[in-house]
Amino acid sequence: MRAAKSAGRWGEVIDVLRLVEQQHAQQVIAVGPWRYVGVRDYCQMQLATLPAEALAIYRRQVDAQADALYETGRREQDEAPLRRMLREAFCSSRGDDALDLLAEMSLEAGRTAEARRFWEQLIPQQPGDDGLPRQLAYPDAELDVAAVRARLILVSILDGDQPRATGELDRYKELHAGAKGRFAGRDVVYFDYLEKLLAEAAKWPPRTRPATDWRTFAGDFARSRIAEGEIDLGAPAWPAISLGPAPAAQQAFVGGMAQARRVGEERGQLLSYHPLVVGDWLLVCTGEQVLAYDVRTGQPAWGDSPIIYPGDAAPSANRTSYSRSALGVPRHTLSVYGNKLFARMGSQVTAGIQGNPPVRSTGHVVCLDLNAEGRLLWSIAPTEDGWAFEGTPVCDGERVYVGLRRSEVNPQAHIACYDAESGQLIWRRFVCSAQSPARGVVEECTHNLLTLAEGMLYYNTNLGCVAALDTSDGAIAWIAKYPRPKSGDLSRPAAYFYRDLTPCVYDRGRVIAAPADCDRIFALDAGSGRALWEAPHADDVVQLLGVAGGHLIASGDRLWWIDVETGKIKHVWPEQPSLRGFGRGLLAGDKVYWPTRDAIYVFDQQSGAAVDVMDLRRRLPDGKDAMGGNLVLSGGHVVIATPTELLGFTQFGQIGAKPAGETQSRNGGASSDTLRASASQSH
Repeated sequence: MRAAKSAGRWGEVIDVLRLVEQQHAQQVIAVGPWRYVGVRDYCQMQLATLPAEALAIYRRQVDAQADALYETGRREQDEAPLRRMLREAFCSSRGDDALDLLAEMSLEAGRTAEARRFWEQLIPQQPGDDGLPRQLAYPDAELDVAAVRARLILVSILDGDQPRATGELDRYKELHAGAKGRFAGRDVVYFDYLEKLLAEAAKWPPRTRPATDWRTFAGDFARSRIAEGEIDLGAPAWPAISLGPAPAAQQAFVGGMAQARRVGEERGQLLSYHPLVVGDWLLVCTGEQVLAYDVRTGQPAWGDSPIIYPGDAAPSANRTSYSRSALGVPRHTLSVYGNKLFARMGSQVTAGIQGNPPVRSTGHVVCLDLNAEGRLLWSIAPTEDGWAFEGTPVCDGERVYVGLRRSEVNPQAHIACYDAESGQLIWRRFVCSAQSPARGVVEECTHNLLTLAEGMLYYNTNLGCVAALDTSDGAIAWIAKYPRPKSGDLSRPAAYFYRDLTPCVYDRGRVIAAPADCDRIFALDAGSGRALWEAPHADDVVQLLGVAGGHLIASGDRLWWIDVETGKIKHVWPEQPSLRGFGRGLLAGDKVYWPTRDAIYVFDQQSGAAVDVMDLRRRLPDGKDAMGGNLVLSGGHVVIATPTELLGFTQFGQIGAKPAGETQSRNGGASSDTLRASASQSH
């Protein structure tokens, strides 16, 4: 093709690109040492760099179909034909019109990051050393660039991202200070209008968050939920619910014994349970069973038994150990969409021992109907040896998406899509293959979760890369590789090794990842996979709690505030690791709630200032040991999942009373020194 380009044989060049696009659309191609993009986008990037005479030839071939799809989408206000047009003929004459119209539709629907992605593709891109732009962009848009950039600033303002909007406005003044156009139904000078709007936005009340339900791990499928209100712990709402023996750590390392201490938990007291609260239902998975309680009373949600899915084994069958040792620990999560509850059940062994027959996984995914007391709608299991489901699915209403691992010489990461009503397979895509930390010496247990946001799936594979896929057809948009340690002793694992439940966090066009096979945290551009920043020294982070107050807030043995714009570590608490976290905290209102073994510490999201401490011991009956764990806040109740129990508390001011002597954040707050003193007395 290079020879044809050099000779100006544009018809031949276009024929080759279209043929490659049609035959290899689901594959990826490298566009740098650390990034891959889908072949479909790569071919369109190549077309976008061609001279006008070549584009004219291409457009004569595709414009008729592209025009028909565009007109259908415009007339019926239907996104599907427009999206299809961009997939099949991005560089057609109507490509810029389709991008602009889809951006407007996305903005109207509240999908601001998607609107940004479409408008950014209308900004001219300078080619790199390889002659290609950093991301796919329309080559010769007829739309006013000043108008497009003004809309990008509007997106930042609507997102509540003041720092980003301010920076964009400063650059806009240099480029388009006097530009005028139609905005918000009237003729304006863009800069003046946006400057005034940005000033007004600083006074806007916080955006209301819709449902109060906690429907999946981390609260929502973007994995960055901020709960309504705040935790104000009252009295126990009901007696503790026993879940049986604590799940066991399945680490069997060659060459040494596994450490007793884990980051953010302990080997003998794993915090594997991650319950949900949906309406009045408190839902939890034990791996063998799904249980449902009334969150108000702690009693079974229906009938005399809380068991709504009994599974295939007795409750204690595999709770404390697997039949063979494995690297990794059991994790139990759930997802709810509408009336449907999804769970990964059974064995969590996902990779076998090299040289042995492939693992025949007993793990399976179930869909239960919560409107019918948990009736089983469908169950799916791998049909071939060597395949295993990674974790609980995510759902967008019509489709269900879940990660799979295939045992080969090197484990493979795949993503599959199923029909939400029937469980029938729609598509399955290979993502990557790489040697895992187990190195094929022992079996491996994993629980990798997908992140779903604005029509895209983001996957932290923990196999050397993060990937983005289009939900419509599973096409890979991009794959971003990251550096993996070349050596290490699994008998003395580094702190980051314990990041076994860290799906990507999606935040306003950013994807943030903390892989278990990498000693850093990094952010990527959600549209292109380009690296935005990395934080190389937050190695003991094992939980990404979300983005709030301008920070990525993360935890492990300590609590971390990382600037979401730059990746700089702003604050770590405590500075000395005399006090250690115990469980997954959460973000609610403008606060961070961080559990230890017997207390919940409260901090301001923006400043990192310590404002309160809630002693769990004072809230439990005499003789009952206090213990922290994974926190869930929803519906006026706080639930703590300890290694063996579910503890439920009312919110103070609704039922119960705050114990005497409790630190009051409303009366000026508590200093860090006060909290450190409290911590030293408690531990």
